[in-house]
Amino acid sequence: MRSLRRILHRTGTLDKALKLKRKFIPAEMAFRPCTPNLLIGVIESLKYLSENDPGTGDYLEFGIFRGFTLWYGQATARLFGFKDMRFFGFDSFVGLPEIKNGLDVSDEFREGNYECTRPQVEAYLNQYGVDWSKTQLIEGKFSHSLTPIARSRNKLNAFRLCVIDCDLYQSTKEALAFTAPLVQDGSIILFDDWNSFGASDQKGERAAFHQYLKENPSWRAERFTDFGNHGAGFLMKQR
Repeated sequence: MRSLRRILHRTGTLDKALKLKRKFIPAEMAFRPCTPNLLIGVIESLKYLSENDPGTGDYLEFGIFRGFTLWYGQATARLFGFKDMRFFGFDSFVGLPEIKNGLDVSDEFREGNYECTRPQVEAYLNQYGVDWSKTQLIEGKFSHSLTPIARSRNKLNAFRLCVIDCDLYQSTKEALAFTAPLVQDGSIILFDDWNSFGASDQKGERAAFHQYLKENPSWRAERFTDFGNHGAGFLMKQR
């Protein structure tokens, strides 16, 4: 199955194959969040920022699946008056990568999970009226796409809200390293899979964030919110 997916992706026929699959499995067509509780974290964060620290900066989301949370974040930000906020969605659009790091090995996640091609994501966002003048999708494996050049090209200077929904330690580590120069006092980071891997501090998103804080001692993280059984959000404060 993994080799077939790679062949379809290389030959440019993956999107056609997934469309055929959706014809026979209607649930595959639904534009919906993978974990609805994440939306609670998004709305709590944007509400807090609008009332306490609107500032300036963008919305970043790592691991967007079908794009629902990215769309929801933009719609909610509009309601709270964030007129200048831009929205960036980072994804490989071929699902989770091959799991090589021992910190990510479990029965919870598999290579190819949460696969949705870019054309399908764009179709969903078009259908539901995303504002493309403020939205950018950045495609590629994080090890290749999350670079200083990408920050410069997209004029990324700071973020107000960052959504980490990439599940794995390695992917989260790469996402946090990319955002490190963009964090500012009062920025919020949401982790959709904070309690995955049995809520172990040595695995997944938790391990990556603890390592990030050790490597960036000028920042501390205040627990801001918990959503559902798996998610947690942190308010970043400068020491």
